[in-house]
Amino acid sequence: MRPWFFLVLLATLGFHPSQAADNKLTGDEIQTLIIGKTVHWSSRGNGNEGKYYYRKDGSWSGACCVPSFNFDPNGTWKIEGNKLCKRWEKGPSRLIGKRRCYSYYKTGKGYSYRRRRLVVDVIKIVEGNPDGI
Repeated sequence: MRPWFFLVLLATLGFHPSQAADNKLTGDEIQTLIIGKTVHWSSRGNGNEGKYYYRKDGSWSGACCVPSFNFDPNGTWKIEGNKLCKRWEKGPSRLIGKRRCYSYYKTGKGYSYRRRRLVVDVIKIVEGNPDGI
């Protein structure tokens, strides 16, 4: 198939390539959205879910439920450009000491964050840390 065919198809369906970029949040918007709040999330396709609390001092902590085990990760966060970057200090061994950066998007249902092929839906955002995580 010709590459132009896909552009015509997307345009017919009402999608314009610039829409994806328009829905991406800036670093300031990410900070306003989640810092000082608890983000409840659900990962698409694998059943993982949990919540992270992002403190104003640059630290974060969480409570995560993966189908095979539970863990309570923590680390530090920093806004870099238009991404939230997290360093894992506690959590699954494959993530400890690693830095992961996520882009946030406004979606029709709320928000999602993404890194490479990973897409995580934000279920709700709660002011403060009511669960004490």
